[in-house]
Amino acid sequence: MKVSLSFVIAAFSTLSLIASQNVPKCSRTPVRKEARTLSDGEWNTLLSTASQMHTLGWFMWFSFLHVRFFDSIHFVGMFFPWHRRFIREFEGIAQYYNPNFVLHYWDATIDASDPRSSPILTTGRMGGNGGPNGCVNSGFQSGWVITLPGMSQTCLSRDFSGMSTYDSPEIITSVIQSSQSYGDFRPSIEMGIHAQVHNSIGGAMGQKYSPSDFIFFLHHSNIDRIWWQFQRARSENLWSYNSANNEGSISLNDQIPVFTSPVGDVMVVGYGSNCYSYDNAPANNRRDDTTTDDPSDIAAVVASPEMNLATGVSASTIDKYFPLLAADDTNPNSVAMPNFVSTKAANYAKSNKGNASKYSKKPVPAGTISDSIVSTANTIAPGYTAPVNVSASSKPQLKIPPPLPLEYILMCKYDVDQYNKMYANNVQLINQLNADGYVSPYV
Repeated sequence: MKVSLSFVIAAFSTLSLIASQNVPKCSRTPVRKEARTLSDGEWNTLLSTASQMHTLGWFMWFSFLHVRFFDSIHFVGMFFPWHRRFIREFEGIAQYYNPNFVLHYWDATIDASDPRSSPILTTGRMGGNGGPNGCVNSGFQSGWVITLPGMSQTCLSRDFSGMSTYDSPEIITSVIQSSQSYGDFRPSIEMGIHAQVHNSIGGAMGQKYSPSDFIFFLHHSNIDRIWWQFQRARSENLWSYNSANNEGSISLNDQIPVFTSPVGDVMVVGYGSNCYSYDNAPANNRRDDTTTDDPSDIAAVVASPEMNLATGVSASTIDKYFPLLAADDTNPNSVAMPNFVSTKAANYAKSNKGNASKYSKKPVPAGTISDSIVSTANTIAPGYTAPVNVSASSKPQLKIPPPLPLEYILMCKYDVDQYNKMYANNVQLINQLNADGYVSPYV
């Protein structure tokens, strides 16, 4: 049995490094929650405060800043630190008007198989697609107008015509586990789930002035959460800030554009200006048309060997794509599997309990999907080595997200060859998971 010591080691490392940076600990850290778990009252606070900020012109200010510094904050190391500071500034101003405001997040990977049906993109929440002219005509942002220097006045627009599947939580987990440094991690997330959501929402979200749509802030709160999860997955990740192959040397002493503070000041959540935290294994015990976290549904998925990364895929797949599951000590932060599942996956788990007998290794019971994967990986040698007598082709399979359009890639100045290599790797991973007979909880 493997004994988990990673949290202890990471905690001591964090405290000593923070002390050396001389960044004070926050006295209060409001919890950013996954948006679908919010109560009606929390939604009202979120949307009414955002409406007030729109009326006062703050969305145009933040859009202007994003346009002005776009090229120096995308496809460079500054991407994560700048956006962490940027959305925290937005949150801080919102809290001036309403102290109860918290910048909650939308984890789009939960909706990966069918984002059009996300409960977040409904009239009572963020609103849906644009109308015939592209203008948003549902939700609290209906009728919003964008006015920016050098740009004709226009409506807030969206265009879901390019919306398809997103990177699933398995992709995010693989990126966290296989990235050896910040320089590996940053491009995979920036060109992956980050860009997919921007491009698929379309309209304003697909342009440099994307902060004019409030979805931008919920989305980037999630992107920041994923970075924070990577930072805690291994002790060496916390202060990792190195360049990728497309830029020169970068440093924690580099100044964050606009905010004139060093990158090192924003590296740790809960310290300095980062006075917030993220929820852990969010739950609201609800079922909607596409997703559920009802305890009986989660229990059915957790009990299924074919739906657990530690038991439902081959050992070779784990070694290549999920190496930290095979390590002596699997850190819970290295597994980014939300405790929401698709109703399709929940129904499959309940209808195919008999398949469990065909797997020699069984998941360790736990209250969440991630905890079960981690506990299982820390108890057994993960992955199967002999073929499982269940036809993979008859199972629900992960879908392959479409590639980004070249126009969007060029706008963000992504390296085309690097993007194509990343995309091909993700396609290979999805095909391998499907071939292994793995059934994603998010299909």
